[in-house]
Amino acid sequence: MLSNFVDAFDKVHPDLVDLLIRLDLLPTENIGFSEANLARIIFLAIELADPDEQALLVSRIIPEEEMAAERLRGPEVQDTSHRIVLDPEERKAAFLKDPSEPKPDSNGNDCIICTESAHIQAPCRCNYCLSCYREALRMGLRSQAEFPPKCCQPFDEEAVALARYPALVHLFRQMKEEADTPIPDRVYCHDHNCAAFIPPDRRGQCLLCTCITCINCCAEAHEGQPCAEGDAEEDVWAAMDANQSVNCPECGIMVQLFEACNHMTCLCGAQFCYICGERWKLCACPQYGGFDEMVPMKDRPGVKPPQFRHRRRRVEGPTSQQVGSGQLKLPQLRPNPGEERRTPINTASNIPRVIRPLSTTQVRREESFQRRRERRGHMEVMEAAMRAVDELRENTRALRPPRARFIGGHPAALNRPEPQGHDAQLRQAMTAASRRRRGPPRHDAPRPPLRPAAMNLPLQDPELDSVRRALTFAVGYHPPQFMTEIHGPPRPPHRHHHRHHQDHHP
Repeated sequence: MLSNFVDAFDKVHPDLVDLLIRLDLLPTENIGFSEANLARIIFLAIELADPDEQALLVSRIIPEEEMAAERLRGPEVQDTSHRIVLDPEERKAAFLKDPSEPKPDSNGNDCIICTESAHIQAPCRCNYCLSCYREALRMGLRSQAEFPPKCCQPFDEEAVALARYPALVHLFRQMKEEADTPIPDRVYCHDHNCAAFIPPDRRGQCLLCTCITCINCCAEAHEGQPCAEGDAEEDVWAAMDANQSVNCPECGIMVQLFEACNHMTCLCGAQFCYICGERWKLCACPQYGGFDEMVPMKDRPGVKPPQFRHRRRRVEGPTSQQVGSGQLKLPQLRPNPGEERRTPINTASNIPRVIRPLSTTQVRREESFQRRRERRGHMEVMEAAMRAVDELRENTRALRPPRARFIGGHPAALNRPEPQGHDAQLRQAMTAASRRRRGPPRHDAPRPPLRPAAMNLPLQDPELDSVRRALTFAVGYHPPQFMTEIHGPPRPPHRHHHRHHQDHHP
């Protein structure tokens, strides 16, 4: 803890350190040795300073955008032979115009946007001036929904390099690595103040902060401990049906319609019907409305999220030492004339970056993807097993004999018409005579080892046993275990007693 405080204190300008000492505001162990607390104390000291000194210090504070632009001019960013990651402030500064940048020469054509002299010709042979070309890149590098930048065709890394700004090349590589990762395999930093994308080869280690995220549960890393299962298990499909959220059949991402037609276009490029989930124009669903005919999630096609998941445990609100840990940063001051060497020991501009090679190790990427595929495959097997149990219950319910009701004191099947007239009396008489001829049933006759009466399952099947127990507990019905329970035991053949016959008929 003390080492972290020393590292944070080395980033403070000496003029601010003198102010803290004069006002006796140096942090103590009770307050907490953290960079956020130190920044909070510095701003408090500036508020308590004299008005003249306060105005001077505020005028010397360097804005975050200016510091980000200064970091982009560093040698690590200017070199495009390796891969680095830009933070949010640097991504904003990458699209700002540098006044010190010399104006490039014209290529003899006019810009297709502003009709001024063009400086760049895109791969599709369209001409742009430098500012309009960078604006076109900015439109495609703002988010994953608009990536990649495009004109008549999508831009590649060589097209981005035509902008003559290395920071845009690094940003394009950063966003392309995220776009190439399947959506179910993407992991982001668990710190809500960072939330940066973590490449698969980093094994959960964030590139912008020092946090490590578990790649299985996406929470804070917990080495040697199992992932927390959450407070309770929730049905994701039922929640999606209740909120009228659907899945993209191509990538499985959740999509919700607020207005307009039922033609859905996903971030992955898939076009499908919001009502049924089939490919667009391959169904008979209405183009507008029809929400009362929504196909439930269990019947929708394509890739779907897991049906059941454990709800994340609620995390208590941040303490007073954690509030603003990601927002408050140590202010940096411009040096006074003649005091250029009076600077902090460590500044934000010389923080070491994580430098990676251009091509990540393919083996590590495949191993990471394979582990995640196995995890998703396990979930699919569990869902298939649950569906099989449901089908088994339906088939067993279909084999249930019809319920009986009492007609005239005797049970009769529900699906059998009531006895009427002479035919029914004759049938009953014939049945009684047949029973007298057969004699009493013999229970000592051996039963053949027949198979169960459902889906040709083995004699001892755990799924069938679980279904029997569930049905017995729910409705008090005992499903048949063997065919002999339905048809009864085999009857011995009837034999006439000739001696008895001769005694009565001499």
